[in-house]
Amino acid sequence: MRLGLISDIHADHRALARALDILAARGVDRVVCMGDIVEKGPDGDRVVATLREHLVACVRGNHDDNAVRRWHDGDRTGDDLLHDPDSVAFLAALPAERAYCWDGVHVVLSHIAPAGLDAAVLPGHVPKPLLRALRNYDADLVLLGHTHRPMCTRHGDRWFINPGSVAGARGRDSHTCAILELPSLALTVYSLHDARPVPLLAQR
Repeated sequence: MRLGLISDIHADHRALARALDILAARGVDRVVCMGDIVEKGPDGDRVVATLREHLVACVRGNHDDNAVRRWHDGDRTGDDLLHDPDSVAFLAALPAERAYCWDGVHVVLSHIAPAGLDAAVLPGHVPKPLLRALRNYDADLVLLGHTHRPMCTRHGDRWFINPGSVAGARGRDSHTCAILELPSLALTVYSLHDARPVPLLAQR
């Protein structure tokens, strides 16, 4: 199975379209998104519509939560607003995490971390509270977003992978997507600038 990975789109529709084109050209079987679909950019409604059209399985990020809260609070300030109530309903209905088993690999999707933890995984570092929480999960692989940094790191028999951010407007944005092959867990990260692979070393 070839799984397309995207995260942290931040209402950048042009970047999302580029990522989906790169993934489609390489024959992915499905695409998943690890949250932060909206805010910071101007095309939140269009991004949501495109994800729905392409049947992308998404989890809710902290900016998605914030956008829903702003909508219900009547906050109409800023150029990153949602205007379509269907977009708000879609984001509000997203789960904080999803679990799958693909080709014998047990996979958990979350934005920052499963179990509602605000403990970001960084290359070579998995926070201890997350390791404790994962004792209750049947997960060989945890797919994450939030940091905007492509990452592939392992703790014990469990892998943690982040495709980086689709968004590319700010200095910390990686402007990348990724393809993960299952069950081998072979990961390739692609630059959205030129569609070329980005060197990425797996870290223990």
